[in-house]
Amino acid sequence: MKRVEEEWIDYVLQLYPYEVEETILLSVKKDEKIWKVKTDQGDKTLKQMAVRPERMLFYKEAHLHLQKQRFPIAKLCPTKNGGLCVGGGGFVYELYDEVSGSDVSYYNIDQLVRAMRFLGRFHQASQ
Repeated sequence: MKRVEEEWIDYVLQLYPYEVEETILLSVKKDEKIWKVKTDQGDKTLKQMAVRPERMLFYKEAHLHLQKQRFPIAKLCPTKNGGLCVGGGGFVYELYDEVSGSDVSYYNIDQLVRAMRFLGRFHQASQ
């Protein structure tokens, strides 16, 4: 028998144009949960956040702006009806293409310089 949360995640994922093969819970924090979602069109990342929908729409519009500026950011996956995110049950859900990477070691000067360049590009693209 599925838990209510699992049923809710299944419902949210049905709003996207993908055949879901598997969901794996990756992270649980105070106001955020993250799942890896294996689909017929590659791996995705689903985030559940406790944030006001109006604020989340601002974040999504900013995300799309960065994509249009060709800033290297995870591709936001629209719902079947073109929505940027899904709200319900006191949470907002967003789905992205999965990206890989590693944590930055601020003790490694090369990594620190790359991180600062990336931050500069972010600042320029966000104008």
